[in-house]
Amino acid sequence: MELERKDGMIERVVCIRDIWRGNGSRTWKDTSLSSNLSESLRSSQYFVMSWNDFLSHWTSIHVGIIARPSEWSCHRVQSEWFGISAASESSLRSPQFQLVCRGHDKKDFYDNTSRFVHIMLTQRKPTRGEDAPMGCRVLERCAPGYRKLQHFSRDKIAERWPVQSRYLHLNFSLKARQCPVTIVPYRMQAGRQNRFFMTVFTPKDSDARIDSIPYDCTGYKHERRVSGYIHERESGGSFPVHSTWHRNPQYSFHVQTSERVVFIMERRAYSSDLTDDRSHALISPTISIGFVVFYVGRSRIDTSRSIESEGYRSQLSYIPHDSTMPVVRHISRLANEGEIVDELNLDAGHYILIPASSEPGFPFPFSLSALSMSRIELIKRVGEPIVRVSR
Repeated sequence: MELERKDGMIERVVCIRDIWRGNGSRTWKDTSLSSNLSESLRSSQYFVMSWNDFLSHWTSIHVGIIARPSEWSCHRVQSEWFGISAASESSLRSPQFQLVCRGHDKKDFYDNTSRFVHIMLTQRKPTRGEDAPMGCRVLERCAPGYRKLQHFSRDKIAERWPVQSRYLHLNFSLKARQCPVTIVPYRMQAGRQNRFFMTVFTPKDSDARIDSIPYDCTGYKHERRVSGYIHERESGGSFPVHSTWHRNPQYSFHVQTSERVVFIMERRAYSSDLTDDRSHALISPTISIGFVVFYVGRSRIDTSRSIESEGYRSQLSYIPHDSTMPVVRHISRLANEGEIVDELNLDAGHYILIPASSEPGFPFPFSLSALSMSRIELIKRVGEPIVRVSR
């Protein structure tokens, strides 16, 4: 608005509500310009500030919504990005919350009515430096009470791309058949720890609630995680593009009965054994990561030896029981992401998993995890090769 000063000049000002009730800007609080306010605004709760001064102190304006208690339900959650959850934007380690609409029963499953949902995310002001970029995504096709292991683009309902701010707002429409949905607040940069508050506004008739999903609620009984560091001399590149792929670290594991196993390869090592900067370093952003799984056979193998190869056997549609050569069971995609997650149906037998980068000669820390219903041990293989595989 524009107000007239005592000298007759016109001053462009902003009317601000004094939420500190007198402890705010005393310079503009005592100005005579406030006497020009209307009767409804002329109180101790409001004061005016010069538009130029306002621009010098504030960089953005967030317009809030009026949540009438008779129409809206407000759900507040406090959490943090800490330790393993302070992961990158694609990481399943990030905090996850499920929005469950208890009012959406079976008779409403085919109801196409969309219900408006508003999410407000606020991170604590860092003690030093600038605010780290943060984002938020909403995913469907979720198992009630379990974490979302894979963030497929087809499951995405809405996403707010990372912004370098203390505040983030996300609006989306939700249908009954999409519930429950998983809300994932994430950081753009891995390792940036901070606390945050999340407020979710839902319609009153949806009778919704917000549940925090613990880290170990994956739907599997066991998780085995190992961390390591690939030195420059060990980095042999990807399989089967580079002939030196066998130099990469190799891990053997045994599957007792046919079952489904989820493998996760991450760019970062979460091991207390790596006490130097290697445990916190990140791989070059231009390098992609992935892994390959070999089937070795049903008989027990020597876990102290690794595979060496001048070539590889083509991937087969079935696994021969009398195979004397390692068989390619799975080749993951190579991607420049925080982690690679693949779900495999494995037959009983012994396997070897080999992590790799897209190019040889690049050292980096990594972490491998195996989620399964029965316990699986990942054992690092060293020493002489157990077999030389030829084309």
